[in-house]
Amino acid sequence: NGMRSLYRKPYQAIADEIGLDVVFRADTATKDVKSEMCEAAGTCGEAFAVVQHAIADSAVTPEEKSRVESAIRRAQAQLDDLIRSIR
Repeated sequence: NGMRSLYRKPYQAIADEIGLDVVFRADTATKDVKSEMCEAAGTCGEAFAVVQHAIADSAVTPEEKSRVESAIRRAQAQLDDLIRSIR
């Protein structure tokens, strides 16, 4: 759901900044595999970008570590959604 994704970004940015995780309520409707695959690809890509940024200077600060962990947890959740969509 692209529109919902737009609303997640500001909240997630704030949460990342202060070291918290945001847990969004799951959609009640199961999405099709292709939609979930596209969302998982985007979320995993964002996680990889966060990791790449954190390790760019060969030193990971506590704040960067928190952002990396949050991004990976979001990617894991999205991959779980992808698994659930396969029937």
